[in-house]
Amino acid sequence: MRGRQIAGLLALAVLAGIGGLFAGSFVTHSGPPPWLVDLLSHNGGGQKLAQWWLDASAPAAPPGVQVAGLGDAAPDLVLRDLAGTERRLSQWRGKAVLVNFWATWCGPCREEMPALDAARKAFSANGVEVVGIALDDADSVRAFLAASPVSYPILLAAPGGPSPAVAFGNVREVLPYSVLVDRQGHLQRQHLGGLSSSQLNQWLQFSGDPPTR
Repeated sequence: MRGRQIAGLLALAVLAGIGGLFAGSFVTHSGPPPWLVDLLSHNGGGQKLAQWWLDASAPAAPPGVQVAGLGDAAPDLVLRDLAGTERRLSQWRGKAVLVNFWATWCGPCREEMPALDAARKAFSANGVEVVGIALDDADSVRAFLAASPVSYPILLAAPGGPSPAVAFGNVREVLPYSVLVDRQGHLQRQHLGGLSSSQLNQWLQFSGDPPTR
């Protein structure tokens, strides 16, 4: 009997903790923590719940910025690469494109880059591309990539103004942040926080699937 009481109290404590996270996420606009998003994302129903929670608790977008949702046409960003050449996101139309927003000062960003590079090499023959967009200054990005090179293209966000990640749904402007754009140019997946190798494989194996909500 005592064991059941302890188990019941533990269950109540867990529920209270989740309830506190839920309520607090709306006050701070932080949304569910990344570990909980990952846990929920193992099935379709959990993905929908996580996405609803992220959307419902998000702060308002900066004035004048239109935010794309799942299923919407992805913004056609025009950014420069490290050589100064202007590149458009639409140049990869016809491929599934994983767009990863990162910065050299972001530890989780640096940690996931080897997995992104490996995924790009594994799936490029299937019409998949990874594009990194650095929210950082060019010199820092060049120095970092000289020591830790990647095979996928890196573009630089223009300094000043809202982060280009906001237009892709990252109104919290937290890094790392990744989205998957399908072959027709529509936003298919969104993820706040680092992506594991298993998550990347899941995203890119089913990169032709319709949006999850």
